[in-house]
This record gives sequence, structure tokens and C-alpha cells, in this order.
Amino acid sequence: DGVRFTPVAADLPNNHARALLEDRDGTLWNGVAGSGLVRWEGRVVDTFTTARGLAGNDARTIAQDADGRIWAGTENGVSIIEPGALRTLRTADGLPDNAVTSLAPARGGGVWVATQRGVCLASAATNACTAGPAPPGRADTVLEDLDGRLWIGTPQGLHVRGAAHAACPGQCLPGAAVTALLQTRDGDVWAGLASGAVARLHAGGLSMFTPGDGLPAGNVVALRQDVEGSVWVGTYYGGLARLKPKRVR
Repeated sequence: DGVRFTPVAADLPNNHARALLEDRDGTLWNGVAGSGLVRWEGRVVDTFTTARGLAGNDARTIAQDADGRIWAGTENGVSIIEPGALRTLRTADGLPDNAVTSLAPARGGGVWVATQRGVCLASAATNACTAGPAPPGRADTVLEDLDGRLWIGTPQGLHVRGAAHAACPGQCLPGAAVTALLQTRDGDVWAGLASGAVARLHAGGLSMFTPGDGLPAGNVVALRQDVEGSVWVGTYYGGLARLKPKRVR
């Protein structure tokens, strides 16, 4: 489609990029396995590690809250980064577990934090995390949708808290390991599965896409929507696919 990709591995501490965020100012943040969090601002590259106060060196997930703060979830807690300051939340501050798996901005302020032992709602104002309305046990991905529902992906399926959803009234996809979540601009919720399948949950029900439809075979680890409305599916060891209306390419 006339798009060129430029490798930037030379600017990273290593080649294992785990998370990527473009903030509202256009700055790029990259979580790198074992090597911390990298910030690209113009031509300036800045790296945060435990030596600079980052919670852990395995930056697995990144989010930006309503006030512009950057949150980085690691294997040893979550760090909050703002101009001139960096602080960390751990189990002593209310996290169910220090191993953070996913972050998602909350509509009412704060950030939802998913961990290996549950979900909590973190507040930068109080520097604490309050237990959320979530099933106990590991949560691999979390999302608050535009209607205020909280979606929690677990190794046992997808859980929804809040107003009932036509395609998932409380719990759905039983037995499926849900590893990624996305709400597209039309309001649909997409769930990526460890099996390589992707579920689209909409007002009319649930649609499932599998490797048999053209998706790569691999654990789905990321879902994103581009400006053209396509959904990009990132997989572990399986590559990248673009899901367009009525086809996968």
C-alpha cells in the first residue's frame, strides 16, 4: 500500500520490543524485555531502567492516563512517569501481584492494572491501587470500554463487569485464553486468543476469525486499529496480519 517500514533496532538496548505507545505529544515509548523503557522524542533517545527508578527492567505494557502521565507495567510493579518525577506502585500499595500483565486507562481517571493475581484500579493522586470487580486469579489483559464496562481477559475466558453486553453477558469464550483486547471506533470489542483466533463482539453477537480464515498461527499478543479502520493482529511467532472488512490479509 505504499507504506515503508524502517527498522530502528540500532536505537534499542536489544531487539525484543514488548510494548509500544505513541503519547498525545507524539513521543514514542517502547518497552524492551530485560532492558527497561525507551522514550523517543524527536532525535533524542532516553532509556529508563531500575538504575533510574523504574519498577523493573521488563517493561511489558504501557499506557497514558487522562492527565498525560505515562504508566509502565513490569515484572516488579508499575511505574508512573511524569516530568521530573518517577514513582512506583507494588503490592504494598494495593497491587494484587507485582507481575503486571496489562494496563488500561479508566474513564473516570486512573489506570486499570492487570496482574498475575487479579485486577486493581490505580490512582496517581493517592499512589494506591484499589481492588477491582474482577474474578480472582491471573488476568492477562484488561479494557474499559466507552460505556464503562470492564473487560478482563483470563486463561479461562472473557469476563465483563458493568452493564450487560449482548455478546458477552458477564462471561463468554469459556475455556479460551484471552490475551489481547481492543475496542474499535464503531464500539465493537475484539478479543485475541492464545489459540491464534480473534473474536469480534458486537451488538448482533459474536464473530470468530481463525487461522483457517487467513490469520497467522500464533498466540495473539496485540490488537490495534489504524486510521483506515483495519484491525492489525500481532502474534507471538506467527507474524502480523491486517483484518479488513470481510477478509484477512
